Amino acid sequence: MTTDATLHCIVYKSTRRADVYVYVLDEKALERLPPELKVGLDPLVEALRFDLTPERRLARIDAEVLRKNLHEIGFHIQFPPAITEIFGDIRNLGKS
Repeated sequence: MTTDATLHCIVYKSTRRADVYVYVLDEKALERLPPELKVGLDPLVEALRFDLTPERRLARIDAEVLRKNLHEIGFHIQFPPAITEIFGDIRNLGKS
């Protein structure tokens, strides 16, 4: 799903769950989150706004997956990275 349109994203941070973020296109999209999700993440506070262009690269999300989720389901959830994504194989920590 490739599109040339710029999307204006709003990112909300969960104050209940560390490193969990909800990406939406507008504030009203939060009202359409599944109830179980809202209960598990609320309260959400706005963390940032940015323009998502087709050429934009994001640190922890595939921009095309984000665009697809925003169009198809109306939101995208970014969960914290697994410990292995942060440190690699922990058996190798401290070894040079």
